[in-house]
Amino acid sequence: MKFKLLFLLIVCLIGFSVEAQHKLSGRVECAGSKNVQVYVFIYELNRITACDSLGEYEFTNIPSGMFTIQFSAIGFETKVKRISLDKNLQLHVSLEVTGFEMEEVVVYGNYSSLNKQTPYAIEQLSLAEIRKQGSFNLSDAIGKLPGVSQLGTGPGISKPIIRGLSGNRIQTVMMGLRFDNQQWQDEHGLGLGDIGIDRVEVIKGPASLIYGSQAMGGVLNIIEEKPAPFGKTVTDFSTRIFSNTLGGAYDFGVKKSN
Repeated sequence: MKFKLLFLLIVCLIGFSVEAQHKLSGRVECAGSKNVQVYVFIYELNRITACDSLGEYEFTNIPSGMFTIQFSAIGFETKVKRISLDKNLQLHVSLEVTGFEMEEVVVYGNYSSLNKQTPYAIEQLSLAEIRKQGSFNLSDAIGKLPGVSQLGTGPGISKPIIRGLSGNRIQTVMMGLRFDNQQWQDEHGLGLGDIGIDRVEVIKGPASLIYGSQAMGGVLNIIEEKPAPFGKTVTDFSTRIFSNTLGGAYDFGVKKSN
């Protein structure tokens, strides 16, 4: 009797797990066009498929829940649908033509070479490494790298020195743009903290052909942190305590992408 009950329970669980898997299908129509390559992406499951020649798509073995579906094709407006899936569902979408005009695009690049053959060396400092050092600011953290020192009048007021050059011989690049605030006298420090950045690339050596005349001594390339995943809100909180000054610091951040 116990064996029969156990067998029935297993059969019921297997049937429930099979029923919990659903199918999502449908057709995507592109206004005024045929044979357009359309991609359908499910964010939460990280699954993507391409529509066939008739514009039809299909996903199988999808669990129940809320999902974000993106329909995209080159030359057409991207559409995002939010659906609740608890059974097999057909979702049909129509994409509208979109386009824009832009000026002439010039593509250029730098040559590649071995590390021993390049005239400059590149070192990276991640945010975790910077905070592990207990540095007051970016200049203080960068000053601990070989070949890099700092010039300042006290904690928090300093500028980097790369291979003996500083001021307007060091170029700071932030978010792809030149950041000018530390080229003058000693009192004008770098003035940047580690909040909102992902890492810092330090180019030690002449890079003026790439970044401009103010990069004769080197470049500080500050790369911002990555955005939040689509449709999600990400928060972060950090706190630090400095035992030598009996001080502390904390920061709280919120980012969202939609």
